Amino acid sequence: MQKRKQFKRPETNYSPESNRRFQMLNIRKLNGFRYDLKEILHNLKMEEKHIPNFMATVVTKASRDSINAAKDYVCEKCDEGIISKDIERYTLDLLDRYTKYR
Repeated sequence: MQKRKQFKRPETNYSPESNRRFQMLNIRKLNGFRYDLKEILHNLKMEEKHIPNFMATVVTKASRDSINAAKDYVCEKCDEGIISKDIERYTLDLLDRYTKYR
């Protein structure tokens, strides 16, 4: 009798680090996030010239990098004096509310 040929399993490129999940902005609620952020910035009297750039950067960092990167950016802008402590606090709370693991 002939011996059966042993099956070789294909090698995979699996690594535990590639399967990690990060806190990111919930894309399904993106329009609601933008609306709420705009309301916060207008109600707390942020300078009009900084609003579009600040909003775009926060949304981009939260959706592409991570929520932590967006939070770092918000804290950085508060330290520079572009936003107030109230805006920082409300924006960080808003980021926490719209977080999803991806």
